[in-house]
Amino acid sequence: MSAVTYFGINFSPKYSIDEIKAKYDSLFAMFVAEDKEAEEIVLEFDQRDGNYINSFPIHHSQVIETIENGVRVTLKLKTTPDFIMEIISRAWSLKVIKPVGLRLEVAKILKDALLRNQ
Repeated sequence: MSAVTYFGINFSPKYSIDEIKAKYDSLFAMFVAEDKEAEEIVLEFDQRDGNYINSFPIHHSQVIETIENGVRVTLKLKTTPDFIMEIISRAWSLKVIKPVGLRLEVAKILKDALLRNQ
């Protein structure tokens, strides 16, 4: 820095740390979804992806249950574009159990991708 001028005005944050934490608690990454409510999301993955997700959790709300041939992951968050991109990165073993709206959205994205790449 150079030519720094002090104006005698102190910084005063607009939001408290607790307000910021509350705002981002149910989000996956950078997208804010003011218009959405956090919901229970249930996903299934094969064992290989399950091992990865167990080592590198998707979200702090994550609960993993071992099932036959893989894992079931339960999350409580808002479905934002960055979250959808994250789960689609594991599309080779991803199965969206709920909510139905997320399952349909993922299916549409994958169908569109298939059509673009045929």
